[in-house]
Amino acid sequence: MAARAAAILNITIDAFYDMTPKQFYYMLQARRDWEEQRVKHEMQVAYEVERLGCVMVINSQLKRKDQYKDVQDLIRFTWEGAEPKKQSVSEMKEILLGIASSSKKRKTRMDSLKKGPPKKLMKREQNDKK
Repeated sequence: MAARAAAILNITIDAFYDMTPKQFYYMLQARRDWEEQRVKHEMQVAYEVERLGCVMVINSQLKRKDQYKDVQDLIRFTWEGAEPKKQSVSEMKEILLGIASSSKKRKTRMDSLKKGPPKKLMKREQNDKK
């Protein structure tokens, strides 16, 4: 147990046995805080690298004048000072209606495919067989 605690805190076993329980607690808390900050930083770096990759892919498909000049123009993260945008009820309604209409279009296309190929295509196939 002592060896494991010493390894986690990166101290010697003698230093571990010289510590009071209160010192051990504070050292353990500091280690947890440090680990938490390290993981948070690694996640931020991963998100920023992913955003850069997205900007590069998007920019490869756009004309030079339309390309993103700054990666923060695509997505701004909260740790960069982004304020979450609050949507009004009308904006929410507009978005939901847009999703619903695209879903209806997709459904009608799927329904037409279930009915079979178009009549023009059927006539062509019959004429090709003759």
